Amino acid sequence: MLPDQIDDIVTRLKSGDITLIPTDSIWGISCDAFNESAVQKIANLKQIEGNHQYILLVSSIEMLNGYIEMMHPRIETLLSLHKKPLTLIHTSKTIPPYLVSSDGTIGIRVTQHPLSVAIIEELGHPIISTRACLDGQDYPKKFEDISNAIKTGVDFIPAYPVSILNKKYSELSVIAKYDKDGELVFIRT
Repeated sequence: MLPDQIDDIVTRLKSGDITLIPTDSIWGISCDAFNESAVQKIANLKQIEGNHQYILLVSSIEMLNGYIEMMHPRIETLLSLHKKPLTLIHTSKTIPPYLVSSDGTIGIRVTQHPLSVAIIEELGHPIISTRACLDGQDYPKKFEDISNAIKTGVDFIPAYPVSILNKKYSELSVIAKYDKDGELVFIRT
């Protein structure tokens, strides 16, 4: 995508719009993480009931450090060595309460997808990502599998190149957390 398209996406996100953005795992419904009304639009679109834990996408380990409490020394190593996209469940230090789960944690991932990274870097802080499907439904494997309800429910869909639209996603990210004893526990592999 061209830089002016990234600028347009970021401008729309800053104004509170929600959109579809490919990530390093699957297609996500995304918005500016610090716009509570945009996050609520996503909840309404997905028909989410109750407390829902969103994933924050950050563009680097440095950005990750700004949003979690004391990073475990092994996290950076784990992130650099892990082959699949890895979402960490961690306590937060600067995340608004509407994004934090009832146990005080947030799901956060350093995305490797070049488009997601470019958007986050231009925005200057994390975006939300949640499966591009209604709550409880299977995630779409390709853009064409995203339901019309979701496609028409977001505020805009950027003009993605065919190579992005045709990419097939086969799996969700791995989810892990450190327990109270400092041991890594995999929640989803």
